[in-house]
Amino acid sequence: MRFSLPESDLPLLSTHYVDSVRTNHPYGVRKAAVRFLQHGHTRVGAAFTDTPTSELIQDGWKQIVTESDAIECPFTITGIQPYNTRDVNQIVDTILDSGVTAMLVHSDYLAIAIAQTLERRGKRVPDDISMISVNGFATPSSRPLTVLRSSDKDLAEAAINLLINRIQNPDSTTRHIYVDPTLTDRGSVIDKQ
Repeated sequence: MRFSLPESDLPLLSTHYVDSVRTNHPYGVRKAAVRFLQHGHTRVGAAFTDTPTSELIQDGWKQIVTESDAIECPFTITGIQPYNTRDVNQIVDTILDSGVTAMLVHSDYLAIAIAQTLERRGKRVPDDISMISVNGFATPSSRPLTVLRSSDKDLAEAAINLLINRIQNPDSTTRHIYVDPTLTDRGSVIDKQ
């Protein structure tokens, strides 16, 4: 029997094919890009923690940057761990040296670490650098970041519906559902100064 898998990939050449439910990260990244543009940010940097979903997020960002001339991205830093002080400091050095006015960051922990390090250097989010965190789980009380986040309820509901369909129709074709993330505005993106 094939089961539904939320936010998971099978090995590339697996002999088992299963239904799946995933966040539509490329669509979410487009929402972030549009939000930056609405506030006049055209020079946007990016930094990504290495997670199971980071490749999809990076691919969505790369598509926006390469297929559109609306956003210039002078740097994309990947594979950073949020608790590596040296790497976070290097990201902040790059932000300050590059002249970006906004940052797209995955994950929340990395976004919070960058915001805290910027603050220690006399720069504030959003006054000096606007920021959107992808896969945002930080609550407004931890640090108010505008976030792109999948609805756990929507992902679970889609997975359960796929599983019920699979039980009722075991020979039906494999299905893959993409759930669009929500952009929650917490004030960390403001008009470009």
